[in-house]
Amino acid sequence: MKTTNLIWLLVIVLLLIFLLFFFFSSTAGKPKPDLKSALSCQTDKIAESVLALENQGNMIKAFVRFQKLPLTDEQQAKLKELNVYLDPQTLTLDYLWGTIPVASLCDLAQDDNVSQIFTLKNK
Repeated sequence: MKTTNLIWLLVIVLLLIFLLFFFFSSTAGKPKPDLKSALSCQTDKIAESVLALENQGNMIKAFVRFQKLPLTDEQQAKLKELNVYLDPQTLTLDYLWGTIPVASLCDLAQDDNVSQIFTLKNK
């Protein structure tokens, strides 16, 4: 191989390494947004454990604590309208494990029968 070809190859390799380093260093340092910054409501019913979750998309998994169980047909219809799925097999005292759309989190917290929304995941 000619010396000029080796020099060009070395320049291209160094340029690729520089670009990769620049790309990874610019994305690695940015903090990921949490749910607290994404929600339009502020309420004590949504625990810090939920607010600290990374805002990764549409759904979160969390416990929902109710003031009164079993849920009435009207309450179940409202949950269905909000696209909140609660697993009845996870009933523990007054808690149910569920899948909640982020867009419905504030509406769920405004429900009078809901006393708390939390998760056991730590940041």
